[in-house]
Amino acid sequence: MRALQKYDPRRFERHQHLLTDESPGDPGSPAFWARYRVSWWGIALCGGGLVLVAMTQMLRERQPVPHPQPQPPPPATQEMVLISGSLNVSPFFLDTAETPNDAYADWLNQEHFVDVDDQIVRSQGEELLRLSPADFAGIDFEKTTRRYVVLADHGQKPVVWVSWAGARRYCQSRGKRLPTGAEWVAAAYGSRDERPFPWGEQPLDCRRAVFGRWAGLACPHEARGPAKVRSTFGDRTPEGVHDLGGNVAEWVGDDDARKGHRFFGGDFSRSATPISDKAKRVSHLIDANGTPIRQGMGYNVGFRCAQSLPPSSTAATKERS
Repeated sequence: MRALQKYDPRRFERHQHLLTDESPGDPGSPAFWARYRVSWWGIALCGGGLVLVAMTQMLRERQPVPHPQPQPPPPATQEMVLISGSLNVSPFFLDTAETPNDAYADWLNQEHFVDVDDQIVRSQGEELLRLSPADFAGIDFEKTTRRYVVLADHGQKPVVWVSWAGARRYCQSRGKRLPTGAEWVAAAYGSRDERPFPWGEQPLDCRRAVFGRWAGLACPHEARGPAKVRSTFGDRTPEGVHDLGGNVAEWVGDDDARKGHRFFGGDFSRSATPISDKAKRVSHLIDANGTPIRQGMGYNVGFRCAQSLPPSSTAATKERS
């Protein structure tokens, strides 16, 4: 009987014409053997006894493909997380950070908004943004280049002095939207509104969240103004959403019929009340006389975007929860 020869991948070169374009062509690679089944067969007589002789046979059969369970679609970017929702709120995606000046200035330049008068950006009759030198503003407009620029050390700070319309239009340009008030609450305090603070049970202090950074408030020794997004690690929900407790308050998509556009959460310029008192976590812009301003901008108000799930994915997510 002839001795068995040692396997040599080069012996398969003459069989390469049998491989299709979609098949891995290197028999020495794991991918090649993963696509084919190897069976052993053969019987030979030798010296009055039966000896099993190992012989390889390449069978062109694909391995069975498992059927994956339906999954929700990936968010528009890696900067979003899935919020499970509640009985009254369907699951949705939410940005993990407030929208920074860098991103907003890039959008203004992409859209070529050049209607700037008295340091206010306007488009189609709507006021979008107030520019520097307004307090804590991080974006300015260069008249010579007709481009928006971000002030030094403001790129990753949240955009403020942005109107509700300016926030809504930015989110829409990204295939997103502003979260509703109910969605914002579900993201900040849990699907059953069970958390006392967005981060959980730990008490509020000046290092955990950006709030009260004003004379006469709790944290006057801290730097006045908003901090960079995602830089206050204590103000982070279990799902990974940052700064829902403080830094800047945030516009939501649904209105109050009587008072106009709403924003939620605490911010650097106010006391702990909007963070610790759930009955006062929603606010409206007011003038010097305390009258609500239906359309306006504030030095302490920014936003983040949300994204809905398709109905089929929403149903599948609820079944698993």
